[in-house]
Amino acid sequence: MPAFVITASAVSGKPFDAILCDPGVMGHPDRRSDVPVKATILKNGIQLDDEPRVRSVISAVKQNGVTTYCVEGSTKQLIQRERRIALNMLAEQLRQFAEALRPLTALSEEPELATEGLGLLFNWIAEERERLTGGASDGS
Repeated sequence: MPAFVITASAVSGKPFDAILCDPGVMGHPDRRSDVPVKATILKNGIQLDDEPRVRSVISAVKQNGVTTYCVEGSTKQLIQRERRIALNMLAEQLRQFAEALRPLTALSEEPELATEGLGLLFNWIAEERERLTGGASDGS
């Protein structure tokens, strides 16, 4: 399945900020699926976020200073990677929050109310990570 790489500036061989998105029903870029990426134009295609594999360029259209490349591949792996990163950040923030709550819950009459809610969030994050990584915890 093809995907689109959209950028306002691209210099061959130098990384640039771009948007990767899937095609919509009519085959045009579906901007609701935008994923920010670092792209590099190479002789044989486009490299995204320092991935070892290079995506072949199917076509390129330049209009109003914006270049849209149609490339092989989809955004599914990138979206899953972005979700894993967001889940890791959330888990770290939740750990910090739990640490800040510890002295308050020690003096509370019902500390289990806070810890039960935090436990549910920790469990949800762990389940989402496992689902996205297929059971492997790679930390990325």
